[in-house]
Amino acid sequence: MKGWAAVAFDGFSDSRPSSIVLTVLVAEAFAGDGLADRNLDDEDALIAVIRSIDARLCASLMVRNPVDTTENLNRIPEKNWPKFFEALGLLRDAADKAADSDEESGAALAWSEVFSFLMPLPEADEVEVVDLSGRALMVLPNIQIEVYARNPKRLIATYMNEVSTISKNCDLKFRITNPHVVPQYATIEWTVRNDGKEADAVGDLGHTRIMSMGFEAERSTSYFGKHYMDCVIRLSGNIFAVRRVPVNVRATIYPTRNPPKPFYTRIQSLLRRR
Repeated sequence: MKGWAAVAFDGFSDSRPSSIVLTVLVAEAFAGDGLADRNLDDEDALIAVIRSIDARLCASLMVRNPVDTTENLNRIPEKNWPKFFEALGLLRDAADKAADSDEESGAALAWSEVFSFLMPLPEADEVEVVDLSGRALMVLPNIQIEVYARNPKRLIATYMNEVSTISKNCDLKFRITNPHVVPQYATIEWTVRNDGKEADAVGDLGHTRIMSMGFEAERSTSYFGKHYMDCVIRLSGNIFAVRRVPVNVRATIYPTRNPPKPFYTRIQSLLRRR
């Protein structure tokens, strides 16, 4: 729940519930609804907690301090409650979608709507969404990745749907090469999911950018490890397709393009006139 609050209220800190409020609400849900005795798995417990908190706050905005019941821990200003309930409603919707999903990938995609890069996606490079008849909603997007070195800036490699090897401190340009398959009015969500010791050490787990018909995105490499750029196509809030682009950052040295050749590889020939 604290992870949700961190990403859901980015840019709306005045509407974000405090850590202690979320702790008390979760504890109340477990105690009041007997969740601790129901032997639920993690996902089912989270769904139950979210539904309980949603119903609890709709009934009363008061969150009493368990130690001093005269104190209201809820300090969100009244004018900011609409934004909070909007975010809570989206969380409840995601929980309902995850509960209705029969497969791991569907549940993970539902949770990613509200947890963004904090929710890991299935270990697959392609997620094809199908309707009840088994027909794909859309053709998967193909993504070209151009890799640029710095100082001087120069194109050093081009990949399709996967970056097999790249060094740190490079710039990447991602571009959907078949934009005609993207439905009109769709939103394109580009999400970076970082992995590895370096990213974990600084707490940089990722970031998201959402654009209407945004066929391109740019990122840079800062940490060793296998990372992902996830491209999610949504229409009217529903996911139509997902392309996951693995980016493998390793210790790689790129030679300067067309460097001067050492003198001993050159052969000089004297032009003799007749």
